[in-house]
Amino acid sequence: MTARGDDRKLMHWIASHGYTVVRATTGHWKVYDNGVLLTVTSGTPSDWRSRHNFIRDLRRRTCSI
Repeated sequence: MTARGDDRKLMHWIASHGYTVVRATTGHWKVYDNGVLLTVTSGTPSDWRSRHNFIRDLRRRTCSI
């Protein structure tokens, strides 16, 4: 699986847990909770830590992920 495919699966999983996931025109993924922006991540990860950093940021902003 490519990094892009993994990110797409991750975004679907996040959306299935009640969050709103939007793909911006810039290619970035934006995650909202009740209209409040939680975090933004690149559409194409630049390094292997980017996905881990994104999940870490999301966990810090919410308790349910």
